[in-house]
Amino acid sequence: MGLSSSIIAIAQGSDVRALVFLILNLLIRNFMTPTDFGLGVLASYFANTIDKVIKLNGNDESPEPQLKEDTEVHKARKFRTFDARYGIPSALDDIEKPLVSILIERNPSTHYNLPCVVIESRANGEWYVMSKGNISFQGSGGGLSHAKSFISKLKEKNADIGVWVYDNSLVDDLSNGYTLWPEIKGKGIPLRSFIEDDASWKEIVEKATAMSY
Repeated sequence: MGLSSSIIAIAQGSDVRALVFLILNLLIRNFMTPTDFGLGVLASYFANTIDKVIKLNGNDESPEPQLKEDTEVHKARKFRTFDARYGIPSALDDIEKPLVSILIERNPSTHYNLPCVVIESRANGEWYVMSKGNISFQGSGGGLSHAKSFISKLKEKNADIGVWVYDNSLVDDLSNGYTLWPEIKGKGIPLRSFIEDDASWKEIVEKATAMSY
């Protein structure tokens, strides 16, 4: 193999240092001629240029592909919830004078600020959640009608009712059975001391207060 052909073959490789080393060996072995000397200088320049490019890139190896991390959190449902539209569940028939907490979401998730309800037994501490989206203290439709009927049945059981404003995320997690009531109990603001920042809250306060107290 001639010197020129050897240089071309070596240049196809990826190791710059090996390229320079082999070119020097070939030059020595072939008794450098003027032509070979010129090719050697050219090869040296070519090797230095490649080396500088590699250093600018910070690495002479191809970067490993980065795996995309799955950041989505899948929540597990921990307990079943009930539907306030169908009244008080039969499972709660034996609860007398229950303690009731109505949790209204701070920001409207639909056109309204939807509440969910927690019913607790004073006797044994058991608690049950009525999921949100079934009653409302706004408007004049079915949600308001269900709220009046449901709260009326609670009052028949001599329930003590408190109405609170909670962050949406807490209401959602409780309503979906992701978060246990004892974990978020006490993290809300009493409705009648909540600082109203929207005109819609006037309607909520008036209707919830009229029904619950």
